[in-house]
Amino acid sequence: MESTIYRVYVGLTDRDGAEIARDTAVGHVLKAMSEVGLAGATIFDAVGVWEGKSEASLVVEFISFGHANARSVAVRLKSVLNQNAVLVVTIGLGAVQTLLVD
Repeated sequence: MESTIYRVYVGLTDRDGAEIARDTAVGHVLKAMSEVGLAGATIFDAVGVWEGKSEASLVVEFISFGHANARSVAVRLKSVLNQNAVLVVTIGLGAVQTLLVD
């Protein structure tokens, strides 16, 4: 089975316009990863744009052997961080595909 790089993009402003503390969001990322058995990732601070507005964001990058782990992490983060959507980008076999969890 081929491994794939996943990048999960999540904003630090929730759907109601409230700001989410970075440390709070990182804690939720770590918990979501642990729940699906992912042992490691790199978390980047970023500035994202959603619906024309810029916001502090996180990009979580990890390597996995299937879409199920990436989707599970994204679904959990969408719920606990009260997001409209979380974007997952997959990079593998020379092609880039995206999966938007909305």
